[in-house]
Amino acid sequence: TLIGEKNNLIYMDKIKQGNILSNNYEAKIGYSENIFSFIEEKERLYSYNLKTEEFSLFNSKIHSIKSYDFINNALIVLDDDHLLKAYNLINKKLFWKIDISNILSKKENIVQTFVFNDQLIVFFSEGNILQLDLYNGNISFAQKLKIKKIAFISSFNNILSFTLNNGKTIFYNQ
Repeated sequence: TLIGEKNNLIYMDKIKQGNILSNNYEAKIGYSENIFSFIEEKERLYSYNLKTEEFSLFNSKIHSIKSYDFINNALIVLDDDHLLKAYNLINKKLFWKIDISNILSKKENIVQTFVFNDQLIVFFSEGNILQLDLYNGNISFAQKLKIKKIAFISSFNNILSFTLNNGKTIFYNQ
C-alpha cells in the first residue's frame, strides 16, 4: 500500500485552527529533525518537539509577515518592511536579519528556499535570487532572472524548474 492508516496526531488537537474553509486561510507545515512546525495565517507559529512531546512554541506571534518558508530549524521571513529574517523554530529568537529593500521590489515574495554548502538560497516571485551565509545572513551573491510571477520552484539532477502563476514551466541548468 502507498498510504497506511490515518495517524491522529495528538498535539494537533491542542491547536485551535482558524477557519480552514475560508478562501483566505493560509497554513504551512515544516519539519526539521525532531521539530514539527506549523504557521497559520502568517502570524501564529507552533513548534512541537517530537522527542520530548512538548510544544516549544505555542500560538507565538510573528508580526508583519509578507512571505515565509521553512528551512532546517529556521523560519525564513520577509516582512512588510523588506527585512529578511531567520527565526529559530525552537525559541523564536532571531538567528539574523538583513534589510533587502534596496534589492527587491515591493511585489516580491519568498517562493522557495534551499540550503547548499552552508549557503541559504532564497528565490523570490519576481525572479530575484539571493545567496546568503546561513549563519549570519550576509549576502554573498544576488541574481535577477528574466522571469516573473514565479509560483513554485523545484530542483532535480542540477536542473531547476520554475512554474509561473500562469502554469508555464521554465527550466534552467544549475
